[in-house]
Amino acid sequence: MSSTSHNTLTVTGRGVPKMLKSIKSKDSAFDFKRVKPYPLTFKFNSWGLHRGKFSHSAPTWDGWNCDWCVENWGTTWVTWDPVIHKFKGGATIDFGTQYVPPIPVITKLSEQFPRLVFEMEFIDTQSEWAGRARWSKGNLEYAVDTTDKITNF
Repeated sequence: MSSTSHNTLTVTGRGVPKMLKSIKSKDSAFDFKRVKPYPLTFKFNSWGLHRGKFSHSAPTWDGWNCDWCVENWGTTWVTWDPVIHKFKGGATIDFGTQYVPPIPVITKLSEQFPRLVFEMEFIDTQSEWAGRARWSKGNLEYAVDTTDKITNF
């Protein structure tokens, strides 16, 4: 079983409804592909061929390029089970990702919406680590994580 990062992203400031609309797709309430689109050039057949040439990056069985995803999203897949909780002046999005939190995605969102403040807490109980990060005006202000064993969870 692969490790899951449980993420809670809190977004505050004027413009949160616009940001929430921008990340929503017909498939998900929080779709990474709406923040940093997955390139159409990564369409492979089952032999790893792309336009008649072998790929430098091995695709998965369905043509998904995990190397691109890690480089651009910070994780190998899109979110799963995103739940949005709206409150006055902001919103919280709870979601899962594989292995690690999507730091590059949130950095890109902060660049796209510089008037908003993004704060994320994340935990992986299987790998026993946790952390938090904060972005504003398109910049990652801090990221703190711990590899110490998580106790009393």
